[in-house]
Amino acid sequence: MKRLLSFLVLALLGASCALFESEEDPLIALLAKGNEDVEPEAGPESQDFDQSMAIVTEALHSGDDELVSNLLLRMRARGASGDTLAWIENVDSILTGRRLVRELKLTLEIRELPLEGGGMVRMLGLRADSLAAGPVIFSISPPVLQVERSWIVPNGQSGQEADSVGVESLTNLTFTDGEGDWLPITPLMVPRSKAAAVLETWSLEMHHCYFELDGERIPVNAPPVASCDRYLLANHLQLGWLEADAVSSLLTATDQPTTPQLVERAVRTPPEQWAKALDEVALILDDLTKARLTQVAPVLAWFAMPEMAASDWGLEDVLSSMDAGHVFADGQLLHPSALLHNPSAWRGWLQARAAQRNQKPASNLDLPIR
Repeated sequence: MKRLLSFLVLALLGASCALFESEEDPLIALLAKGNEDVEPEAGPESQDFDQSMAIVTEALHSGDDELVSNLLLRMRARGASGDTLAWIENVDSILTGRRLVRELKLTLEIRELPLEGGGMVRMLGLRADSLAAGPVIFSISPPVLQVERSWIVPNGQSGQEADSVGVESLTNLTFTDGEGDWLPITPLMVPRSKAAAVLETWSLEMHHCYFELDGERIPVNAPPVASCDRYLLANHLQLGWLEADAVSSLLTATDQPTTPQLVERAVRTPPEQWAKALDEVALILDDLTKARLTQVAPVLAWFAMPEMAASDWGLEDVLSSMDAGHVFADGQLLHPSALLHNPSAWRGWLQARAAQRNQKPASNLDLPIR
């Protein structure tokens, strides 16, 4: 029994398991072949399932659910019984849970709802869709709602804050014949602020999840929940969106722009255009003086926010000749906030970013240059 439980723990936790190199069990050959079907009678009868369980665990760990299902079928055909059969049923439960998670789509979504006394309110909610044939109940411990909030004021100063709260009302989702649902979580108020713009990113973190299907309780890993952004502009700046070159064109204008003018153009550039806006500024770096680059640095930091969390650019392969002492750390671009008052570093950062984005992807057909 202890041996069987140890294998189950390995499967559940995704621990690594070494393959046994032996020719006695044809399942080893099956693992090497991939997801090929094997007839039940195509192998020696044996009551020793140690190697089979190890291979199932390894396949389960690698995420090859189709192979796991085929292997379990083979083990049953070989006469698995008792504790071994119970172990197989537990693995089957894991496969069922994984399938239900794959069929589940969870997304945070903002909707505008009417108030009883008149007016409207923006409500953050959870959109839940499932392809599973119902009824299916998805139960969770109270999840944690998180918000990351960034803002910038007209003089270029910026800040960030984060907050989280448990959602006690969100513990059960019921699906019937693949129907979806939208569950309200919290109303979203407009914060009182002197900011020119505020960017909020809402996320939901789940723990201790399980499905209830046909009277069976199936524990699963927490499914991903798509986050939701809210972008707020000051009332006097709600004048319509600008193109990605709005800031770069102002920088190259005859009259020197003020910082509030640069910030105004930056916040009126839609977030999906921020990466392109950085590209546009990179194109005019040679025309920018040190003073002008210092002035625009807060705007560059604003544009770079979505890229901060993904700063692994592989720069050691891109700019080996650049003096990158102020730009890189451990082969990665520094967090833009570290460059805020360093125009030389910002220049190098933008050049490094442009070089990485323009780098030709490696190809198996590329031949070495001699």
